[in-house]
Amino acid sequence: MSLLAFLQAKKYSGSGRVHVAPNIPKKQLSNALAAYKLTLDPSDVLVLIDDTMFGSGKDGCLIAGDCLAIREAFSDAVTYSYDEVQSLELEGSKLFVNKRKTMSFNMPDKAELSQCFALVLEWLRSQPLENESSAPAVETPEAFEAEVITALAVIEDSGVITPAEQQNKASAKDKLLGYVAVAIEQNKSRILPFIKEKTGEASLAALRDDTNIEKLGGIIYAFLPGVVRLALKEEAFVRFVLDNRNKLLDKLLTGEAEPVAALAGAKPVASYHAELDDLLMDDEPAVQPGQKPIQTLQAILQELQQDQREDPDAAFIWQLPIGFLEALIAKAEKLIGFPDKKVEDQAFFALALMYGFSIHKVPEAVRSQDTVFETFLNGFGVICSSYEERNPASRFNAEDDVLPMLLVMTKVASKQQLNDMVRTMLDEHTQATEPGDLAMDDIMFLLREANNGAVAWVDALTRISVEREREVQNKWGDVFS
Repeated sequence: MSLLAFLQAKKYSGSGRVHVAPNIPKKQLSNALAAYKLTLDPSDVLVLIDDTMFGSGKDGCLIAGDCLAIREAFSDAVTYSYDEVQSLELEGSKLFVNKRKTMSFNMPDKAELSQCFALVLEWLRSQPLENESSAPAVETPEAFEAEVITALAVIEDSGVITPAEQQNKASAKDKLLGYVAVAIEQNKSRILPFIKEKTGEASLAALRDDTNIEKLGGIIYAFLPGVVRLALKEEAFVRFVLDNRNKLLDKLLTGEAEPVAALAGAKPVASYHAELDDLLMDDEPAVQPGQKPIQTLQAILQELQQDQREDPDAAFIWQLPIGFLEALIAKAEKLIGFPDKKVEDQAFFALALMYGFSIHKVPEAVRSQDTVFETFLNGFGVICSSYEERNPASRFNAEDDVLPMLLVMTKVASKQQLNDMVRTMLDEHTQATEPGDLAMDDIMFLLREANNGAVAWVDALTRISVEREREVQNKWGDVFS
């Protein structure tokens, strides 16, 4: 079965930044084929994953009938025919082909990416193989599925199970619990807010209800490795969670004095409500108003710094947002004690102001290039989307709250017009100032830091461009001369 027929059979339509034929925007597809420098017929492209901030389609991934192509900003496209793909893995937003990281997506939602590449991987595994060595280097889903089925099997008769059978069942169950434990440990900070959003409260009292446990199972399922999701349907996994709730809640609520004992039997309402709340919260320090937005920004900063360490070639891309966030957090911490919404508004107003003001430090001839413009603002998009992802209950919306102001600032024709615009904005800010607003001295400090960061970014861009030009001359100079 072709990949096209497979996706159609699965009724896969994509969403968000993942566009699936026949609904791929023509402009984005045309831009992508030109930027990737591919000779593919447009009708051969089945999926376009757009990783650009403003939706041009020039960076990201193209999935065609016989190959997939990947392009990061400032890089040449890399194409893999499917018979070259020995393994395909997605870890969060990082794509690995043949055990090598080939792409770090910034704009698409992780769930959208996971669904897309899980289907591609499922199709790859379904293709006839010329020999075993060409099989994707991952655990065989059929073998894993057999183990999982064993783990989930319910013995309805009263026959005696041999010790060997019992050991195999326990081993398979432990293996699945191991996958779940890792998923919980790595995503606890996301799972707990989801529980609160879905059940109304993140407490053991809420998790006594099977309906809420089923919701929890669905949440955890989304964080499992692709090979597990391919081998195990969500309905079967939810049954597994229901049957093993005590162990899973124990892992989720690590640090509680009696994490699951409270689930064993009912107590009078007057006594167990307070006790359960104490059990849930006794290891968590009190969070002040305004502290959560700052903690989220700090987590995003740490993630960007980690990406920079893991991929030195991408240091240039993350240099600007890391510098901006470091400066912003230092000033925004002064606002802790005010409502979360107030701190969010002030922090992202300042961040948009920093980007919109400092982009004019990039020379016009350079800034007018689409790729440079998008790369400069890419960090802003990453920060906003990551913030919204980490705070699903937040009312902050980048597209409505700050992006219009930022785009207007980037399109101002002259520096004098920009100066007048910013002066007007800051005058209004000063006249309408209220408790919880950033001080004017702090805003001016952030604008100076933004300008310095933009100048350093341009210097780095120039250095990289010169180095690449030198490489071309060294390699092909005799041809050009």
